[in-house]
Amino acid sequence: MGNKAVTLSAAALAVVVGGIIWTHEARKDEGSTQGISQNQIPNAANESVKDRAPSQSVEGGVDLRNDSRVRHPFPEVPKTRDGMSFDNDPGYAESKAEQKWLDRHGFPNEKQLDAYMGAPEALLKQASEAGDKVAQTILDARLLASDPMAQQRLVDAGAEGNLFALNMLASFQGGSASGDPVAAYAVSRVAEMRGDTRASVTREVMMSRSLSTEQRMLGESEALRLNAEIDRIYTSKHGRAPVLDKRPIGQ
Repeated sequence: MGNKAVTLSAAALAVVVGGIIWTHEARKDEGSTQGISQNQIPNAANESVKDRAPSQSVEGGVDLRNDSRVRHPFPEVPKTRDGMSFDNDPGYAESKAEQKWLDRHGFPNEKQLDAYMGAPEALLKQASEAGDKVAQTILDARLLASDPMAQQRLVDAGAEGNLFALNMLASFQGGSASGDPVAAYAVSRVAEMRGDTRASVTREVMMSRSLSTEQRMLGESEALRLNAEIDRIYTSKHGRAPVLDKRPIGQ
């Protein structure tokens, strides 16, 4: 990807996350959030990722185990990038292979982003109950400041291959007043380890302040621990190690 496209991709994530963080801070100012700490990522000793059976993709953002009785509130919004151009892709895909990778790992397409970012939480919840994992991720990102389990759900989603969920968690930790920059660095590195090779570009944009050498070392240590814990859970459920699905840049 050219330098201009790299800059645009990082800026696009910053805009998305900025809108989510603005919502968090507005709620805090109104006194409507609960006083919880978001300064720790799950610890293998006492906050390990829940033992769900993870997969290495999220099937184009749709949970195939959804409840068909729940009506999706946005039936007209496409769930994949099939047939879409590269021009306005919020993930800045440069090939069909990269478009499919973004779909597999939970990243919203242009239509989803337009519809969901301004949608009320009730509609996002309904979409999530209908099996829409992109809607669930955006909803959980909004709830990080008020729901103690939102962070865990995003990590669980990341264990199932949803790298957009890890990006959203890292961005909140890196840009919110209640976040932890070391945790942000660690979660972003996990996303990179699990195949998002462009996470290193967006990582510097999402951080509200630079990390010291000591903080980076701690972040690397935490990233290795969390990534190993996710691998352990995958192996325990599937009897094999997860297969790395690396973002196909330049293909």
